[in-house]
Amino acid sequence: MLGSILISGLGFSEAIWAGALGTAIGTAVMTVTGMIGHDLGVPSVVILRSSFGKAGSRFLFSLVLGITLLSWFGIQAQVCGAAFAHMFESITGIALPELLSTIIWGVIMCVTAVYGVNALKWLNYIAVPALLIISFYGAYVVVAENGMDAVLHYAPEDSMKFIDGVIMAYGYLTFAGVVAADFTRFQRSRKDTVLSTTIGIFPLGVILLILGSIMATLAGTYDIALIMVQIGLPIIGAVALILATWTTNTTNAYSAGIDMVALLDAKGDKRAAVTLVCGVIGTVLGAIGLMDYVSNILSWSSYLFTPIIGVMITDYFVLRKGRAENWDQPEGFGVAAVVACAAGSIVCFLTTGFSPLYGFLVAAVLYFGLKKAFPALYVFAKKQ
Repeated sequence: MLGSILISGLGFSEAIWAGALGTAIGTAVMTVTGMIGHDLGVPSVVILRSSFGKAGSRFLFSLVLGITLLSWFGIQAQVCGAAFAHMFESITGIALPELLSTIIWGVIMCVTAVYGVNALKWLNYIAVPALLIISFYGAYVVVAENGMDAVLHYAPEDSMKFIDGVIMAYGYLTFAGVVAADFTRFQRSRKDTVLSTTIGIFPLGVILLILGSIMATLAGTYDIALIMVQIGLPIIGAVALILATWTTNTTNAYSAGIDMVALLDAKGDKRAAVTLVCGVIGTVLGAIGLMDYVSNILSWSSYLFTPIIGVMITDYFVLRKGRAENWDQPEGFGVAAVVACAAGSIVCFLTTGFSPLYGFLVAAVLYFGLKKAFPALYVFAKKQ
């Protein structure tokens, strides 16, 4: 999808360079925040307590993180629903409403998040290679029919600045940079964390970016389901896409459940019920067509979450020297973190160029300065 979006506004080579650079930055961020998760062994919403305070993490970022995860759940449920609808019509000749298909697969995904998240690794062994093979085939079809020269000199109908393409690609992984600890907390070492993010994200991400860009020159859309139809694989392509989306999207519901449990201050045994509710909400978002706003969501994600990452990294690696024994969970709202993130987001919105970098630096520096000047400034803290 990212390759398809970028090629709609950039030439082929520019789209690839922008996508690769944004993916590299996002992967690097995931690696660093993932190390925090490994060191502490807790999910991201708990890590944020050290900078935002228990109340700040609970009421501010549990809600923000949960809403974002549900948005991504809705987008991917819609992608999966569209693919299944096209496949169903190809097999039976009956037009299945995309709305109904999205609802069906949203329900399947949220139920899986509750009861079968650990079994999804087995589906990944099938889904990831299958999607890769089909994408290679689709790119081959495009090149065989139109020639590589047509791809290299593809002229998009719309225009996009190169730096905006980088921000968009980075935006795909910005949120992952915040929640990486939800999964890396189970790693055995920092080395394993580095390997899981770099090898697990970057190489395949760039390869699929290139293949998606090539296929989109034929289909003229970032709707992956329609691309599969255009390359002549409405059934096999849809199966691979459904499996890959299923495994990825279930983790969105899983993480949203964790964040909402923290927000509601519920017991751990309530995670299943909360996750199920989150999945239903995400399915509704997909059914109403949230994917139509994916470009805007990517930009907003980079502006909103990069300052949070700046605070998270500064708090753990600078102020706490990267040592788990220095980490704590203060009560109340961490004023320094809230102010720093607000300032960083405003800078992101108001500046041009690679604005997430400016927002990151402003949030990191301001947080460091405020913590040095007012180390114990927390409001609405519970009395001990």
